[in-house]
Amino acid sequence: MTSERAFQSAVMEMARLRGWSAWHMHDSRRQIRPGVFVGDRDASGVPDLLLAHERYGVVFAELKSDTGRLRDSQRTALYALQRAGARVYVWRPRDMTEIARVLAGHAVAAPLLAAPLRRGGAATTQTTDRRTA
Repeated sequence: MTSERAFQSAVMEMARLRGWSAWHMHDSRRQIRPGVFVGDRDASGVPDLLLAHERYGVVFAELKSDTGRLRDSQRTALYALQRAGARVYVWRPRDMTEIARVLAGHAVAAPLLAAPLRRGGAATTQTTDRRTA
């Protein structure tokens, strides 16, 4: 099993080798003591990576372990970016073939994400990711 950190390093290295500029967005949450987190609400849900290539465009990628789940704030941000026309992916270590194809400039359609649902004033989302869209 690959850690998210090792996976992220591999994706960023692959991107840079193929001429992409790659930026990692740090987690908006930070632990101040065991079990207590604080964070920047404005950055909540921002995807892990912003990738830009002069020929292939811009990609936002949220990286997850094979068993990792999207938080509601991540789903909301990814959906908003996608609705604005961005190519948005949720990538896992098992997706390395697809990742390589995207970074090589092949037309790999970004899967449509489910719209966030509003229930009782709180944003929730339908369950979906690249495998179920």
